[in-house]
Amino acid sequence: MFTPAQPSAGYRGGPGTGYGFLVQEVLDGLVQAPGFDIARFDANRDGQLDHLMLIVRRDPGVSVTGGVASLAGVNSARASTYGRPSGALSYPSPRGPIAVDLSPFGSGAISWVGGEYAFRTLVHEYGHVLFNMGHTAMIPPTGGALRAAVTNDVPLEVPEGTGALACQYARMCGGGSSNGRPYESSNYDAMATLAGHELRRMGWAHRIVLDPARDAAGVRVRPLVGSGDVVLIPLAPGSAGDTLSFESRQRTDPWSAFPAWDLSDPYYGLVARDLPAEGLLATLSHGDPTGPARRYLYDHLPPSNRFARVSRCDGTSQGCFPPYGPWDGDMLHPDRSVDQMTPWTRPNVSGFSVYPDSTAPNWFGIVNVRYQGEAMAFDFVADVRRQPEVVIAADSWMGAETSDWVFSQPVRVVDGATLTVWQGATVRFAGGLDVADGAAFVCEPGAVCVEGR
Repeated sequence: MFTPAQPSAGYRGGPGTGYGFLVQEVLDGLVQAPGFDIARFDANRDGQLDHLMLIVRRDPGVSVTGGVASLAGVNSARASTYGRPSGALSYPSPRGPIAVDLSPFGSGAISWVGGEYAFRTLVHEYGHVLFNMGHTAMIPPTGGALRAAVTNDVPLEVPEGTGALACQYARMCGGGSSNGRPYESSNYDAMATLAGHELRRMGWAHRIVLDPARDAAGVRVRPLVGSGDVVLIPLAPGSAGDTLSFESRQRTDPWSAFPAWDLSDPYYGLVARDLPAEGLLATLSHGDPTGPARRYLYDHLPPSNRFARVSRCDGTSQGCFPPYGPWDGDMLHPDRSVDQMTPWTRPNVSGFSVYPDSTAPNWFGIVNVRYQGEAMAFDFVADVRRQPEVVIAADSWMGAETSDWVFSQPVRVVDGATLTVWQGATVRFAGGLDVADGAAFVCEPGAVCVEGR
């Protein structure tokens, strides 16, 4: 534990200040400590410090959150905050002098400068240097019927402009939204592990590519952490993204089952806990994974189409209130009521909540989600309209995209699910419509629903 010469505000005051000077102060003190050898932190023996993590533990006089992966500063407005001594620092060691270069491409120095999200923010900032990866950008918000995924459909319980905390299953989300730039999101709720989208970006994913024109039974997806399994389904042109992907997120590794903590402090008492929800996570990816980071966009698709947040906070921190708690029940999961994603669920397999006018939908479906040993499994149906029986196992909506289609086979709505035919749509159930006890069928005013031939 090191106590600096002045509070945090003293390193944010203008010329000649900045957290780079705090780093110098910390190092000056470290090298004087008995038994400390700075050469131990030069693993590749190139005479330069490999990496330094600087964690400002607490400073009641300064309320700041977030971190930075380089003390060089990212723009002129922040230069006073991340200012640094000119040139590289140098410290003696039994092996010779060790340089500490605080420039953008020198010794990576992570400065986490406050707030309640210590662990996740630190992991996020370290990821910038470890993976040489910028922020994972979200698919931009669009208006009306074009809304895709949770970025746009999350209940606005959080202030507008925060990114709606829509990136909880990725590691490298961060920044914020701004005009004319790809949409990003808060990293406060970011996971400690990389998402499947990010693994693809790094070239590390174990890709399982399905042919959208062919059925596939028993598609197995092992837990993402440890296997890298990502199932990829190319989408038709005009969809919300280029690829629909599925990954199994489970609390089977230490990072996803990270234990709770409570520092019993009015400001640092936030309890952050493990993976928000387990199950099969569906995401959209738009752009080329090997292209520029800000042109490879991401959004995830909870089947409930909203964050069902529940607070799991035990401390007294200002962060211990909804909506910042994790949520549950949003992922495809065999023990919950949502176990399929089809052209009619929300979000649907094309990534939309509501199909835009004149959109040609993808007609495949993800059905019969289940556990199979240590993996999750599902059946892939290339065209759910042509199955011997159409099973509606999750709340579904048929609108203009299905209008005038004749279902020659039985359509069955199972217990717990509701099938709604939208106003203006005409749907004929020539093979019969079976609505189970506990299920519901709604034909809205202005819709035409015909049963039988």
